[in-house]
Amino acid sequence: MKIISTALLLAGVCYSTLSFADVNQDISKGNKLWVDGKLDEAATVFTAATKAYPESALAHERLGALLLTQQKLNESIDAYQNAIVNDPKNPKLFISLSLVYLHQQSYAKANGMVVQALSLDPEMEQAKKMAEYIAKKRKMLDEANKATQAAHEAQGAHGTTAAPAPESAAPANETETAK
Repeated sequence: MKIISTALLLAGVCYSTLSFADVNQDISKGNKLWVDGKLDEAATVFTAATKAYPESALAHERLGALLLTQQKLNESIDAYQNAIVNDPKNPKLFISLSLVYLHQQSYAKANGMVVQALSLDPEMEQAKKMAEYIAKKRKMLDEANKATQAAHEAQGAHGTTAAPAPESAAPANETETAK
């Protein structure tokens, strides 16, 4: 019985090592295609890697990063969330997801990811800088909203019709909680 247990353990170690080597080989291939500007082919390789190795945080991360560069933000979010499921203690994944949320102007969600990254690594400089950036951006948007509102109220007082505030000044998804 002990021999069978040892054989199964060794088989599992060999399989895990083989799987790890295979996923890294696929990721290297995808990275080369990406560098060569073959983005669709790279996406195909990364997608195949996530399907063949669903537990690989790195495969999901690479796919998420590529999708972000292609402005496929919802798909990028899904990929990064899958990476986080497989490596929930990696603060870099939370910062990467924060970048996607920033591209969507979802500042509350972006901030939530930064807070999570800092909870995992309180000294992470990139997360600290991101937190500062988000705070400045939110302050700037608040000031722009107040100025727009004051201008509209002044127009209304003079009998002119006030135009609605631009959507970019106050993203509708700002109040959403982190996904």
